Amino acid sequence: MRRAGFTLIELLVVIAIIAILAAILFPVFARAREKARSASCLSNVKQLCLGAQMYSQDYDEEVLSSYIGGVWWNNLVMPYVKNTQIFQCPSNKTAYCGYGHNHCNLGYNGSVSMSRVAKPSETVLLCDTGLITNPTAAPNDWREDGTGQYYGRWPNNVPYWDTDPRRAVPRHNGLCNTGFLDGHAKAMTMDALVSQTHGSATCLWDIQ
Repeated sequence: MRRAGFTLIELLVVIAIIAILAAILFPVFARAREKARSASCLSNVKQLCLGAQMYSQDYDEEVLSSYIGGVWWNNLVMPYVKNTQIFQCPSNKTAYCGYGHNHCNLGYNGSVSMSRVAKPSETVLLCDTGLITNPTAAPNDWREDGTGQYYGRWPNNVPYWDTDPRRAVPRHNGLCNTGFLDGHAKAMTMDALVSQTHGSATCLWDIQ
């Protein structure tokens, strides 16, 4: 007579195999999901950069300021993008604004003329930004508190760099989506984005 069903050992072996496969596949699925979110985020950054360019055209080639006349940059660029959702990063839906402006170098309570910017294609306008909870860690290990921020600081902006650590964050599988003054946007490693010395030719935050 043929035996029906599984023995307990056989059942445990099957469960163990399923658990192993799940442990292998879940991180792969998570990375794929995050890659899709990153692509959507990069599109947001690109649109915001194009909106900033239109703003500059209307204001005598003045760069979009971080904060001027009591108004933050997101409100300054809103008439050109006409969409509140593009301020929200898909990987940080708890924050109204997941992108921070180059606060220290592109105008705070003032403005910078585009003619003063030596390399628009190599000057950060905005990027994934958050309030860092472990500011003394290496940039690749920075973690944000989830609130998002309207501006990001650069290491030369002391003492606020340490006391008010609103910085670029590696939100997308270790990468930070970044928009530049010439309108293009790309995913950046933290080393490429924040490790260059202030004032050097490779620093992406200075107007030089």
